[in-house]
Amino acid sequence: MADIKRRFSRMLDIPSEAVLDIPYAALSGNETITVENFGAILEYIPEDIKLKTSVGVIEIRGCSMDIRSMSDKCLTIDGKISAIEFSD
Repeated sequence: MADIKRRFSRMLDIPSEAVLDIPYAALSGNETITVENFGAILEYIPEDIKLKTSVGVIEIRGCSMDIRSMSDKCLTIDGKISAIEFSD
């Protein structure tokens, strides 16, 4: 089914993250990151934020990080970001 959705998104030129519910992250310098299509916050401390997604865990490391805004599917984090890691 995912393969059909992927082909469908390419055929209609629709971003795959919109069709497949995969995470999309946009980084602005090393001070702001916006993550769309996340499922839950697993850990939240100023040095480490872990997000559950449909494809695994996104870990954002840094210092003085704070969640600036959040909706049911979108999260924006401000602070000094030093690393972003993906895991299963």
